[in-house]
Amino acid sequence: DGTESNPYLTVDKAYSLMTSGNNIILLSDIIVNESIEFDQNKDLTLKSNFSEYTLKRGPMLMNELLRILSGNITIESVTIDGNVEECSSHITTAAVYIEGNSTLTLSSMQIINNCITEGYSTASANGGAVRMTDHAVLNIGFGTYISNNASYTGAALYAGGQSVINIDNARITGNTSYFGKTAGAIYIGPAASIYLSGLVEIYDNMYTPEGMETRQCNIMLEDISIIRLVENSLDSNSIIGITCVVPPTIAGDVRVVDKLTQEESECFKSDYYYNLLFCDGTEN
Repeated sequence: DGTESNPYLTVDKAYSLMTSGNNIILLSDIIVNESIEFDQNKDLTLKSNFSEYTLKRGPMLMNELLRILSGNITIESVTIDGNVEECSSHITTAAVYIEGNSTLTLSSMQIINNCITEGYSTASANGGAVRMTDHAVLNIGFGTYISNNASYTGAALYAGGQSVINIDNARITGNTSYFGKTAGAIYIGPAASIYLSGLVEIYDNMYTPEGMETRQCNIMLEDISIIRLVENSLDSNSIIGITCVVPPTIAGDVRVVDKLTQEESECFKSDYYYNLLFCDGTEN
């Protein structure tokens, strides 16, 4: 009946019977053998009871562990484990997919070990941890940690289709991009946006270009996309690496960050090739 003494066996069953505003509480680790779909336009929180329990990819699951297809879902104090150790030959998608006009909030949780198998380079293989399309929103904060994920485009996060990423107090490190033009731990497409605040650590994410030396590749900005800051809110201890993909006619300096102080500008590092110029929200 869904009580603590007589819980539902699956997240899908709990979700189908819950109404908006309620919590789904995990009482143990769960092996995910079929994608869990949130598709009924509900506002719910999925969280652990006391310990941080794990949703772990089952050995035969090729697709996403979670599919956010509608509504507003919060995941709190849960580890999502892509289980690359057992599934390295057949991971074809991100750990989590967020579809149009849906919102996912991650709080005090982890997404780890979802390394898409080299050779899969279709659109669905973008984003090692999270893939977003069509006006989706992803909120990341309160100590969330994303590491040891891999794909061709967006080793950790892929934001396309006018989607929005808000990062507030999170660490994204140790993710790996395979060979590709738009490699990077976080890929921000031309129509997408990323907003940063609090203590943000996006560093030591690596790119392994074919026949070349491995190098840092953290936030990848496509076609001179702009990072935006929540005004005067970025912690001075933040460290954020940036890589720019720009037309070859633009040389030297690229303007990539909007509305920040001189102290905040020192948090940003250029991964390679281009110097960084900073906008103050005016035409300067």
